[in-house]
This record gives sequence, structure tokens and C-alpha cells, in this order.
Amino acid sequence: MKKEAVILHGSQGSPDKHWYPWLKRNLEENGYSVDLIQFPTDNEVLDTWRSRFEKQIGSLEGKLIVGHSLGAVFALNLLQDYGVAKKTVLVSGFVGIISPDQPESHWTFSDNNFDWSTIKTNSKEFIVVHGTDDPYVPLDKGVELSEKLNCDIRTIKSGGHFLEKHGYDKFEELLSILDLEE
Repeated sequence: MKKEAVILHGSQGSPDKHWYPWLKRNLEENGYSVDLIQFPTDNEVLDTWRSRFEKQIGSLEGKLIVGHSLGAVFALNLLQDYGVAKKTVLVSGFVGIISPDQPESHWTFSDNNFDWSTIKTNSKEFIVVHGTDDPYVPLDKGVELSEKLNCDIRTIKSGGHFLEKHGYDKFEELLSILDLEE
């Protein structure tokens, strides 16, 4: 069986930052083909990211999805329309508005009337991962997300927002959470 994965970076992100290249390499070593594309950072609105996804990937069917921060919220939007994923792991994800300081363009991703029934149907498994001390997305937003998805939340003490500046150019805990042997 073909194993495929999609890694969705966060706001102002890049496939070359944080733990994304490390995860891509580890997934490939475990037989996955991995899509890790650059989403526009100058125009971070849902329609722009959706257009890039459609052109370069197009489907979630049977894939492992790993979304980080805004990429996690983007994954929720995609799950409403693009096939049934094998497993979805949402790292530092959220719904709704985090704070008044959050860029309004991000509201196009997160301030939606999500169809939770469809989203839950369109992934065979969900796992939410959140740092206990995330400076950008409060832990209660991760808890809210896990409640809406009726799934486990894995909290990581002192994980921050899982950025390089928080010590995350690798993400060993995530590899364990993904359980690639299944």
C-alpha cells in the first residue's frame, strides 16, 4: 500500500524551517512520499492557500496529514472538501480568534462555521499536540480543538510553539505520536 503524507507549515512558515525538513526525512525513511510545499506568506488568506493546495496536491485521500499552527487550521478547512485522510495530527492548532492582535487575514482560516461532523468523518484518526507553554496559541485553544474533534490531546511540557527558537529543529515526541509502524 502506498504511504503518503502532507506537512502543512504555519504562518510565515517555510518547508525549510523548524522541524519540517527533519519530519519529511524521517517519513521518507519509513516509506512515505511527502508533500511539503511553500504556501504564500505575503497573502495569508484561506483562498490563496487553498488554490496552492489544489494546484500542487489536490487530495487528502488516504494520506497522513500533519499541520502546524495556521497549517493545522488549514487542515481543518481542507478536511471539509478534499477526501478522507488516514490520520490527522494538529500541532499548536486552534479555532476561532486567538486574540485581537491576530492578523485579520488568519480569521479567513479560523473564524469559520466548521462542519465538525464532516471534518470528523474525513479523517480516520485525529491527534492534537500542544505545548503547555505556547506563547502564541494558548493551551485552552488546543483543548477546545480536541473537544470539538473528540480526540486525545498530547501536551508537551516546555514545548512552546514548537519553533526552532524553542529548540524544535527536530521533534522526537511527534515521531513517537505518529506511530509509523502501524
